[in-house]
Amino acid sequence: EDNYIFIVFSELVQSDRCYAVASLLFNNIESSNYIILDELDTFSYVSKTPEHRNIAPLLRKLSTINDSTICPSLEPPNIIDGLPAALLSFGVYYEKQVDVYLSLVHKYNTTADTLKA
Repeated sequence: EDNYIFIVFSELVQSDRCYAVASLLFNNIESSNYIILDELDTFSYVSKTPEHRNIAPLLRKLSTINDSTICPSLEPPNIIDGLPAALLSFGVYYEKQVDVYLSLVHKYNTTADTLKA
């Protein structure tokens, strides 16, 4: 059986604290796969095919391993920042699998049950 640690940040981690928080998580939680769930600002999201923008799945993925079977990868020129970007960078540095899933739905609430699905 898989074990999960589900961490919810109730407030935005300030950009000057992201490295410290990412370091704390990577140094204290040993895992073969880290999954980060975040929301992408739909007003700044750019799609090459805007007519497909609102077609499911309304989810994009960035990963240290380039496999995207669940949903499409985040298309350039879109970028992420903050804690998800710091965790992705740590994954590259420490050669760990880190998957960042980005919801295109504003204020989408993810629970432990939806993570298991």
